[in-house]
Amino acid sequence: SRPLFMDKHYIERSLDSFPIEFLNMQGCYKVVIGENILAELKIRKEDLRLQAERELKGKQLHLLQEWLSARTSSRLLKELVGVSLHDFAPVFRALLHLKEQDIPRDRLALFGAVDKAYGLSDKPFQRMTEAYSSGNSGRIQGVFKDYASAVQKLTNMVDTAQERTKI
Repeated sequence: SRPLFMDKHYIERSLDSFPIEFLNMQGCYKVVIGENILAELKIRKEDLRLQAERELKGKQLHLLQEWLSARTSSRLLKELVGVSLHDFAPVFRALLHLKEQDIPRDRLALFGAVDKAYGLSDKPFQRMTEAYSSGNSGRIQGVFKDYASAVQKLTNMVDTAQERTKI
């Protein structure tokens, strides 16, 4: 990936706009030269929750819209699921952070941790990750309904959180 060049002022003024991105940067970065600005960032939970809600709603709409054309093609379905798993990962890290949970680096463990933290006992995100990793389109198709339902359920949980800063 390409390096990002930002100064401290830009970062401080952007924390409310891009809290998920900065949270993810805090989890994986390397200072080449200069001050370690990311280590001391304070990301507000209300900003993180709001962006997580917005991201989940957008990704849910995209997932369902694309499913209409992908459902009849194994290749398109695999591509759709691959993109959605990739796109959900940063949001899921934020959701675990909001619950003050450890954030696994491994994607399967990350998705399993979200299933557990948000009470999704049938483990839809972990099962889809496993189905996608298997490359078996029938398995992906078989898990897709539960996966899409879990996205909706998780979106609703984030949207209707009693305390908008704690999920």
